[in-house]
Amino acid sequence: MKFSLLIGLIVLFNAGCDDYLKISDPDKIAAENFPSSLAQVDLLVNSTYGGLHEYSFLGWKWHGLLMQPLDHTADLQWRFDPSLNGLVLGLAIGDTWHTGTTWRSLNTSIYYCNVALAGINRYRENAKDSEKQQLNSFEGQALFLRSYYLWHLQTLHGQPKLDGMGVPVVQKVITDLKEFSVPREKTSAVYRAMINDFKRAGELLKGQTDKHRATEWSAKAFLAKSYMYINQMDSARIALKDIIDKSGKSLVSFHDYGEMFGGSDAYEMNSEAIFEVENNLDLTIKATGAAVTSTSYPVISTLFQVIDGVRQSKKGFGNTYMHDANLPRFGYNGKPLLTEIEHVNGEWQMKPAYLEQQLEMRKMENMRIGGPDPRLYINALQPMIDSAEYHGSWYPVAQQEFGNWWELSSETGLDPNTFYGWPIGKGNLIVGALGDQNWNNNVDFYPVRLADVYLMFAETVKDSDPNLALEYINKVHRRAYDYDPNGPSPVDYKSLTDHTKTLDPSDHLANSPLYYELWAETFAEGKWWETVRRLDWGQREADYYKTGVAGRPIVWRVEHYAMPIPAAEFDANDSPGMIQNPGY
Repeated sequence: MKFSLLIGLIVLFNAGCDDYLKISDPDKIAAENFPSSLAQVDLLVNSTYGGLHEYSFLGWKWHGLLMQPLDHTADLQWRFDPSLNGLVLGLAIGDTWHTGTTWRSLNTSIYYCNVALAGINRYRENAKDSEKQQLNSFEGQALFLRSYYLWHLQTLHGQPKLDGMGVPVVQKVITDLKEFSVPREKTSAVYRAMINDFKRAGELLKGQTDKHRATEWSAKAFLAKSYMYINQMDSARIALKDIIDKSGKSLVSFHDYGEMFGGSDAYEMNSEAIFEVENNLDLTIKATGAAVTSTSYPVISTLFQVIDGVRQSKKGFGNTYMHDANLPRFGYNGKPLLTEIEHVNGEWQMKPAYLEQQLEMRKMENMRIGGPDPRLYINALQPMIDSAEYHGSWYPVAQQEFGNWWELSSETGLDPNTFYGWPIGKGNLIVGALGDQNWNNNVDFYPVRLADVYLMFAETVKDSDPNLALEYINKVHRRAYDYDPNGPSPVDYKSLTDHTKTLDPSDHLANSPLYYELWAETFAEGKWWETVRRLDWGQREADYYKTGVAGRPIVWRVEHYAMPIPAAEFDANDSPGMIQNPGY
């Protein structure tokens, strides 16, 4: 289902627009009679989904330019953007467009939700009894999305400590310029507002089964996430158990898990998805900056490929690659590719012994015995072994680096003897070329799925019932090794402090199966930063990753949890309670 930004509908609630809408045809949309049918209410609700595709949110920026640099899923090869460098290195600068436009987009999307809720309440006054259930569903969807956008606004710009400065909470249609002057709320109050919305949405969405839209289970999953953030684990546990017992959801097979992030309709909208952002190609418009129903995320992390064994080509910007430190965290201990290739008959080839070793390492049986976590090969693509299609032919992917990837030097800050540079796999464009698709991609996003729910549930019961927590952790772990999630397996963790796959014994995930599974299972999905903030792990993560952007040291400072509020907000909002985050 395609949703669009129906911006024109917003003006229908502004008194100043009446002069444009004085029309005599009762079938036309007018301020005095809008909405006048369920179909018109549906238009308003559709507009609330449009924000999911906004280019400063999931339409382009959220994954590749915000979350992945912040949580070190990605490192940068493009080293000439100080604002983006700052996101990786802990040195974000004030009023960067990477975060500023997202502030605007998320606030605008919240406004759409408030407009839709106002329209629903207006129509409800004279609605037929037969329409009330559908109106409840519409209201539940708008409430869910209002706080879904608020969640992400708080994740990017609000301070994580509960007594810190959160973001503004706006829950009405603003029609007067004076009403734009709103203060920041305490972080605890922001999560309370989310809890109220998600709780009410869950009640209103009972019976809503359209998998293309928010459901009762979407609302309860984010309700649980909100409860966990304010450390109300018992309340979170109740909501999560309800999903587990009553939603009918189940983990997909390991094969389907490996395919569900690649844009294939055959594997999307599956039994594991609880809330899914559906992206569809729109070949009539170039995606970045346009109102479309797709995403341009792969433009940022696009693939490099080796064409004809010699030349390097890329499909888009290719600004990022998987941070090298993630390889040993997944348990990979192979040598860098550049130490194991040779020039043969005018082409670059892997040394035969190295190729054989790598192919053996990738066999599921060997990964079960002691090789890397199988999810590595879903989350990333291995240069010269994995392939992608380009204009009808398949070519090996290459390391992510501008210029000649076999001629790296100390001048670039990347040492050929230590540099890996694997492309990110999840959500990337494997088939086709971005230029042919107008920079569109139809890969879906999964803000929450059943694996997330299992791991959140494990966290809520780990102190009261560690054996139950371990079982739910193992359900996710078993699936990763292609075992039945619901029965014992040879790869089961034996305790909540069992050793994980990370090769670094000083890694804070080395003896934490719960958080290791959360990291590995949802890698590159834009969620790990939420956990880092909630657990105050910024310093720990910086200590693990150490460097970024061509070997520069990562500097941790607590101010990095909350990105700067754009200067334009202070121009429009003169509330004394609108205060800039410290450090910017």
